[in-house]
Amino acid sequence: MVSHGFTITFINTHVNHERLLSAMQSTDHHSNQIRLVSIPDGLNPGEDPNDIGKLCKALMTSMPIYLEQLITQMKEKAGEEDKPTWMVADESMAWAFHVAKKTGLRVAAFWPVSAATFTNMRNIPKLIQDGIIHEEDGSAKKPGLVFRLTPDIPAMNVDHLSWNFFFDSESNKVIFNYIVNNNRVIKNAEFIICNSFYEAEKAVFSYSTLM
Repeated sequence: MVSHGFTITFINTHVNHERLLSAMQSTDHHSNQIRLVSIPDGLNPGEDPNDIGKLCKALMTSMPIYLEQLITQMKEKAGEEDKPTWMVADESMAWAFHVAKKTGLRVAAFWPVSAATFTNMRNIPKLIQDGIIHEEDGSAKKPGLVFRLTPDIPAMNVDHLSWNFFFDSESNKVIFNYIVNNNRVIKNAEFIICNSFYEAEKAVFSYSTLM
């Protein structure tokens, strides 16, 4: 994108920003067209960033405030041609899309894994309606059940749904409800960019166009 004249600003939490800078082998991040900035993650000093419950709460409550402040400052300081115009964010950060809309940015969601995983997450209401998972926490009603969203989509074991892979049942519940919230706000994205291609997951993409 830089080669096409775009200016890119990467926004991370302070913790991940420092990790990124430490891992970089060059000083390319000082380029005028690639900027690395950071905002607080909303956790209190000493709180464990690996605590899924606290982190998800901070992501949805504190970080939107910091993100809006940062975008507003960027727009105020930049010349007319350098003002941010688009936000591209991981779908798991869908809470940020509302901030983007509020500050006048257009939005694209990026999904870094398979389209099938994304489709399962987007179809949580159907999984509940079909009696496959519990509404309150996404846990399996029948552990080990193998299901298909359509006859053409590969089968999936309910125990392998993405929100059931965390440390304990409480963490699974927190992640499940975080995903449910993301599903509500992803409508703010104009585009969803998926790390896949049509020929690899034809049935999934065909089904997704009907959602």
